[in-house]
Amino acid sequence: MIGVEGWHSTIFAPYFIIGAIHSGVSAVAMLMALSVWLYGLDKYIKPDHFDAIARLLIVVATTWFFFFFLEWVYALYTLESPEIALRELQAFQWPYGPLFAIFVITSFVIPVPMWLFKRVRRSAVLMFWTTILVNIGMWLERFLIVIPGLVRRTHMTFDWGTYHPSIVEILIVVETFAFVCLGMLLFAKVLPLIPLFDIKEGMVNRRLIKVGRRVIPATIREGLPHHYYEKKH
Repeated sequence: MIGVEGWHSTIFAPYFIIGAIHSGVSAVAMLMALSVWLYGLDKYIKPDHFDAIARLLIVVATTWFFFFFLEWVYALYTLESPEIALRELQAFQWPYGPLFAIFVITSFVIPVPMWLFKRVRRSAVLMFWTTILVNIGMWLERFLIVIPGLVRRTHMTFDWGTYHPSIVEILIVVETFAFVCLGMLLFAKVLPLIPLFDIKEGMVNRRLIKVGRRVIPATIREGLPHHYYEKKH
């Protein structure tokens, strides 16, 4: 890894970890939306849950973007010509330039500003599509880290050819997505998606209590007015 430009940055470890958290939490939100549509779990997975995970995603995505910025700063600070040439290849040259733009837009520019609005955070449909964008962008990030660094001609390169994925590699990538979908379907078929303890706890907390002259639920969502609960319950 030391001899390949773009692979020897000391920021790589936390950068990869926060990137995995960003894509992983987005995948959880995406599966939550699918569960609502496929299994009719809208009585258990409510807008409050989407709101909470979207708030978490704002923090995670902002932290990831900070490390992404640092990774580029560390790479360009030394002003090494091979490193600068790699970054130009990643960001400005065909065919990696358009992929780089799509990666940045789908991973941060589109979803994070949308998550700042409560209407988006509490919508299963909008959360599904924004998290799909995040996972597309994070896959492109891994692609842009690995492939451009291997296709550049260096003094230790003996096979000067541009990388093209074979049909076997394409099928392996497709099969990984299919395997995840199959695993979710099998898990939902054999085991309950929501633990019975959580369902029972939710039923207990759904009870109404009287505080003064008002009747409100036992659990109050922070930030919502009292008349919201009076209409709902």
